[in-house]
Amino acid sequence: MNSIDLIVLFVILLNGAIGAFRGFTWQAFRLGSVILAFWLGLRFAATVANAPPITWIESNDPNDPIRTVAAWIGIFIVTYAVMAWLGHLMRRWIEKARLTSSDRCLGFLLGCAKGMIFVAIALHVLLLLTPLIPQSWQAHLQGENGSRAIQLHNDQLRAFLDDQLKRHA
Repeated sequence: MNSIDLIVLFVILLNGAIGAFRGFTWQAFRLGSVILAFWLGLRFAATVANAPPITWIESNDPNDPIRTVAAWIGIFIVTYAVMAWLGHLMRRWIEKARLTSSDRCLGFLLGCAKGMIFVAIALHVLLLLTPLIPQSWQAHLQGENGSRAIQLHNDQLRAFLDDQLKRHA
C-alpha cells in the first residue's frame, strides 16, 4: 500500500464513521432532499418565476434570468426544509422504535458508499490532471509500485465511464 491508498482508505472510513454517527435515515433524507430540491428547481423554476409573488423583481421580461434564479432558490430552500422536517420526524420514530443500532449500521455502509463515490471522482480528476503533475509524482502514482486505487480506476471505472459516455453521446 502506498500513501495514496492509505488516503483513499482513510477517506472511505472517515465517511463511514460520520455516516454511523449521523445514521442512515438522516443521510438518506439529506441526500434525497438535495436531489429532489435540485430536480424540482429545474422542473418548476420557469413556471414559478412568472407567478405573482415573484413580480416584485423589477423586470418587464418574463424570461428574465434573475426571476428564474430567485424561483429556483426559493423552490430549493422550501423543498430542503420540508424534507429536513420529515427526516427529523423519521429519526424520532426510529428512536422510539429502538432501531437506532440498525440505523447507524446502515449509516456506516451508506457513508462508506458516499466515500467511495467521492474517492472515485477525486481519482478521476487527478488522472485528468496528470499532465500537470510533475514527472516524479507521476511515477509514484501510476508506476509498477503505484497506487492500487488508481490501477483499479484505470482498469474498471474508466472503461465503465467511457462506455457510458459513448452510449449517451
